[in-house]
Amino acid sequence: MLVEKKKKKIFGSKSSISISIIVLLLATLFCVLGFIEVVEVNKMEPVTATITRIEKVGSGDDATHYVYVKYNFRDTDYDNVEISWYSASMYVGKQITIYVDPNNPEHILSKKSAYLMAIVGAAIVIGMLAYFISRFAVRGAYLARIKKLTEASNYVFCKVDYVSQDKKISADKYWNTLNCSSEDGNQYKSDLFISNHNFCSGDLVKVYIDPDKPHNYYVDLSQNSEE
Repeated sequence: MLVEKKKKKIFGSKSSISISIIVLLLATLFCVLGFIEVVEVNKMEPVTATITRIEKVGSGDDATHYVYVKYNFRDTDYDNVEISWYSASMYVGKQITIYVDPNNPEHILSKKSAYLMAIVGAAIVIGMLAYFISRFAVRGAYLARIKKLTEASNYVFCKVDYVSQDKKISADKYWNTLNCSSEDGNQYKSDLFISNHNFCSGDLVKVYIDPDKPHNYYVDLSQNSEE
């Protein structure tokens, strides 16, 4: 009889965790820069500018647009000043609102772009933090369940039938599942793991079982694995 349970990954991929941390750091930087721009743009003065030139470099999704404007600030004309944002609605002759730094009139920003940058960055940071919190919460609940099962010391020795490779991670790493069976014919599957192993058919492993809920069990791989 196969005792079914939902598979769980008991070891997280180090590369996926590293990538998540890098994304979180980049999003945090993006958010901080956005809020710096928001503070800065609110110290600037709004001015109406006219688009004088749009240069397109490349094609398709890889195209980059360079937009230039002219405007008058405090009775001084400024022409051929490049702005740092672009939208598909822009065209030569269109008037747009820009924000000018009184101490450096050729330094201009868009309030909409500044707020958008800050909001998107904050959303990504919040999302990543929620992901890490939920990951640690799930991990904590899993470890608590394993601790409860192992402390109860209600286990049976099972023979390893085979180790299956469920999903390839890299050239030489896979998610593995160990399949084993007890003397009374019950079959068990370990949680997913990516550590290297030297399990062979016929090896004995401990399976801790909740006597009240036989589907709640834990296949102990610690005595025969190499991380």
